[in-house]
Amino acid sequence: LNATTLGSGVVNSSLTSVGTLTSLNVSGTVTSNGNVTISNTAPRLDFVDTDNNSDYRITNSNGTFVVYDVTNAATRLSIASNGNLSVVNNLDVDGQTDLDVLNVAELATFTGNIDANGSIDVDGHTNLDNVSIAGVTTATGTLNSTGGIILTANMSVASDTAKVFFGASNDLSIYHNGSASYIDDVGSGDLSIRGSSVILGKPGSTEAMLKAVPDAEVNLYFDGINRLKTANGGVIITGVTTSSGGFSGNLTGN
Repeated sequence: LNATTLGSGVVNSSLTSVGTLTSLNVSGTVTSNGNVTISNTAPRLDFVDTDNNSDYRITNSNGTFVVYDVTNAATRLSIASNGNLSVVNNLDVDGQTDLDVLNVAELATFTGNIDANGSIDVDGHTNLDNVSIAGVTTATGTLNSTGGIILTANMSVASDTAKVFFGASNDLSIYHNGSASYIDDVGSGDLSIRGSSVILGKPGSTEAMLKAVPDAEVNLYFDGINRLKTANGGVIITGVTTSSGGFSGNLTGN
């Protein structure tokens, strides 16, 4: 049944069945209380704006649903048969959106918060002005920071070959090689450890092995007992003093 055979009698009427239409042009409103099926090898539905705005076309091409901007000759949105959604330009979402998998090939701009309960895989360069991380963060490559990094929890370098470097030429490094721990300074200056009181102590306890107090004494300990202490006039030794080469100068003993 060709649409031209319907004539003018269908105006303002209800059509219950007209068979198959090879062409149908409607200048007004079409209302359907049932299903509308467009069947073709590449079915399409054209929307022509008479106010000279962009014209659009909806097509089903090879199993891909496409919203096409006819005026600007550009695909705006496509949904593949596997469920992948492709938005060619900006996607403005005002409310909550749950996405199981999100692949962003170009620039993505967020003016609000991003709440990610799963993994975020970033292959390229990422500029982040402010990042707050409440859980575990794992870096398998190099972590570079040109600004400050503030940690409110533990940071773990879980590798016996990894090092933490400081300085433009990596002059200072801290690392563990699986059997021993090291602080290496290969720069031209001094390695300075400064504090109101500097203590080298036994791990897991308050026992000191060496304690240095600025403008005062330096204490050396054996098993927690102070055996040598520097003073204004020399050193104070507690316990037996043994010398294989003899002594010179004044000695005072108790």
